[in-house]
Amino acid sequence: MNINHYRQKGWVVIESALNPHEVDMVKRIGEEMRLHAADYSTWSGISCAGNFDDRLFQSYTSDVMKGLAREILGDEVYLFNDQIVIKLPNDRLRFEPHKDNQYGPNSDGSVHTVNMSWILDDFTEENGTLEIQSQDNGEWVTIYPKKGDIVAIQGNTYHRSGKNRSIYSRGLYACVYTESPIHLEGFYTQRFV
Repeated sequence: MNINHYRQKGWVVIESALNPHEVDMVKRIGEEMRLHAADYSTWSGISCAGNFDDRLFQSYTSDVMKGLAREILGDEVYLFNDQIVIKLPNDRLRFEPHKDNQYGPNSDGSVHTVNMSWILDDFTEENGTLEIQSQDNGEWVTIYPKKGDIVAIQGNTYHRSGKNRSIYSRGLYACVYTESPIHLEGFYTQRFV
């Protein structure tokens, strides 16, 4: 991981970081959950998805993720959220410019958080590009991560994604970790050990 890129710009792509079989498993689980999203969530994304499937929680708390989270946050890391977001074919789901810390009790961004998003499918113009605003110069950059990559986004970094206009689903598994516990009802607060 290029930790200097992350520190300077507020984001970094970690290429080919994930086991392809595990990525496929997470995608299958996510697609099934999205088809029944109302059973888990009031919107199309499913927060703390590991509460509903032990395999997801095992992926969220894997040794690989612990090592990457510690590289960014230091030795003391806490769990916060593992959110599955599947954009179905020709889906209206999109994300306007936002920073993850603007929601909930860390809206002032005082606690360092990182969204380590598993890329479950190659990103394309057609299936909803990912755009990130670099913290160093304020420029928006469109990135095209590949299946198996992780995109690490600092919680105070603006990002957005468009609608999926393709005939295939496109998935992302957002694994969020923090440097100290953030207390929000229904979210994790335990130390990542």
